[in-house]
Amino acid sequence: MPRFATLPSDLLKCIILQLSLVDVLSVRQVCKFFQEAISTDKWLWIHILKRYVIDGGKCVIPYRRPLTLVDAAAVESWTRNAFVLEKAYVSTSRLYVHRLDTGIRAVTWVKLIRGRWCLAASSNTSESRLTLWDISSPDNQICSEMLFPGPIMDGEIEDLNTEIIIAVSVGCRERYVQILNVGTSACVPQILKRNAIPGADRVLCLRGSYLGVAVVDGDDSNPILLDWKRGTQWVLKPSVPIASLDDRTTCLAMTIWDAFVVVAFPDQLHVYTYPESRSGDFELLYTHSVFAGLTDIIEVRFVNNESLTSSFPGGMERTAARPLYAFLKGNDGEYYMQVLDANGQLQDGAVECDVPQLTDDDKSPVGVLSMTIGYSGRKFLGLISSSIRHCLPPRILIASIRPPQFQAGCDSFSCDNNIYTNYHVLPTADFPLLHFWSCFDFDDSRGVLLTGTSRGEICVARFVHGDIILPGSLIDELPPLHINYVEKEHPYLVQVPVKMDLPPYYLFRECLMNDDIPAHIVDQLTYSWKLPADVNFSAPGWSSDWHSFRNLKRWAMPSLRWGHMDPDMLLTRFLSHSSVNEIRISYGYLGEPYPVAFLQDDHDVVIFRIGTQAFLMQWDGIAVFRQPLQELSQLLQNTPVHELTTLHLHFVEWRGKFFDTSVQALLEHGRNFDAIIEHAAMSDDFALDPNPNIWTNKEWNQAQSRTEAEDDKDSDVVSTDECWELDDHWEDDGYL
Repeated sequence: MPRFATLPSDLLKCIILQLSLVDVLSVRQVCKFFQEAISTDKWLWIHILKRYVIDGGKCVIPYRRPLTLVDAAAVESWTRNAFVLEKAYVSTSRLYVHRLDTGIRAVTWVKLIRGRWCLAASSNTSESRLTLWDISSPDNQICSEMLFPGPIMDGEIEDLNTEIIIAVSVGCRERYVQILNVGTSACVPQILKRNAIPGADRVLCLRGSYLGVAVVDGDDSNPILLDWKRGTQWVLKPSVPIASLDDRTTCLAMTIWDAFVVVAFPDQLHVYTYPESRSGDFELLYTHSVFAGLTDIIEVRFVNNESLTSSFPGGMERTAARPLYAFLKGNDGEYYMQVLDANGQLQDGAVECDVPQLTDDDKSPVGVLSMTIGYSGRKFLGLISSSIRHCLPPRILIASIRPPQFQAGCDSFSCDNNIYTNYHVLPTADFPLLHFWSCFDFDDSRGVLLTGTSRGEICVARFVHGDIILPGSLIDELPPLHINYVEKEHPYLVQVPVKMDLPPYYLFRECLMNDDIPAHIVDQLTYSWKLPADVNFSAPGWSSDWHSFRNLKRWAMPSLRWGHMDPDMLLTRFLSHSSVNEIRISYGYLGEPYPVAFLQDDHDVVIFRIGTQAFLMQWDGIAVFRQPLQELSQLLQNTPVHELTTLHLHFVEWRGKFFDTSVQALLEHGRNFDAIIEHAAMSDDFALDPNPNIWTNKEWNQAQSRTEAEDDKDSDVVSTDECWELDDHWEDDGYL
């Protein structure tokens, strides 16, 4: 061994570089010389990290410090962290779980920042808060909070190392998107407001000053990309006008990827190139009909791994093209994967991915309710549920995303059905119940899973106990806020009280339970139904006198904001009680529907608009007017509603291509849970443990069967007169 140790250092390094990782670790234990030589060789550990972690498809932390500022021990800890987590992700052991408290506020959105900070939005009808926790501290202390006039519905985070930017959609009466910064001022974590974009809704992507949204001023027909710093915006239109489409064109997702902007519609992927100047237009480069022949797609997630090798020196950088993954969720819960190469071209066909059964003894179909991608882009996380037995709690599925196989001598790559590997249903014994509109974020590079529910529960779950990473080797602290901005806009950083500004329905919902609604309340409820300034509507047989509108209650209820905690959750289980939620859930529209007029002889026939697009609702469904909203008066002057044909209307299938089965399944989960718990509370001989968190799937099935049996028994004793009363009520509500 002494002779081997006396070899020139360059030759010795070349020999060690040829060894496998197992052999390197074995050689390091031979003697003190090799222990020190291997442990302190930073370039050796960089080589190991790239070869076995990055190229091997394992999770590497994106927010690590530059290699010039760390030593070999830091790089080794990054490598060890990746291997330990990979083993933990396929383990059946319980996760290490602790809870954060939000009181009685429903959690609507959660995000992890640099594996250390938890950002959670929670709200009820009285207040809305965005809270920042430091989950690395023993007491999980709240570091900062900000109040909003409405619940936060969704959002995106952009971590630029020197600045963290956040864009959130605020669901108040007049929806808007708020731009925020998270950072420190005088070493104190703070959330600061930047720009507000009125009328914007449904944040799709955020990249620096570029913000993508699906809805502007209630119109969801074309997505918008805007520069929130300069006030410039671009409309990313479909390839054909909406009036001539057979299907709707609502945008499902958007991402800014290398030199492209990629937008997903239900049937197509559009690839745009950046304009030469900020005043120019985005050019539509490709239109890919990627979903042709597949099931109907209602959700898309984009993933690219461009951050994984960004800190490596030139010689260590991967030279092959980095692909863009598109994860596609069908309306029956199945999901697929499609890939774009570095030139924006579609590669191969869609890969369908199997969803495993919830348990070995339950063979019922399983679907994906929602999905998220890990921070490093290496892990897929899905909330899965039985498509038949909605009494069974949803579970969390984790799978690895295998890197594509690059072909030598060209820029293309191949992918096969093994793109997803290591499927595993996580043990969730210590989690909150997932029946209640759960939201997730997942840092797969640190093994931290964040879960929030509409019952106000926040759960921080770790796959590994303790931290493997060498202290100081990550950029996990918050960046300092720009001093000029803090001094100008927030000189004292004092939390200012904010009054909730919800749709007036939430203020007057008790009055709506009565048949006689005061005129001034009707005026407030229908204030937002007014037409745009350049539109007038008047036609024989049609009325906009909302004081005489018999279906005011059904149209006054806004879209759900709190899922299972929404005050009107019970009513929205029966969608005919809420026309707005029926349109959004059963037909998949994102904009807010506003009535324009109703037929005087039949108040169930209503003209409504989403943005500037006009629709007709009748007893058998909805249809899109092919004429612009400005031309409706002229059309209906001479054409009675029963004479409207496909020349005037495009009929939309009810619960068809874009029916959001995930929302329906969540509604069913909540309904079944409430029925089971109510039965358990009222029953004297209920044999199961009073804590449903520890029930097995078999016990959930037993509880459901007993509840259904009791419901059937109760229905048998209903009198004939009572049955007729129920039928009459259903007919009035539009069921029959």
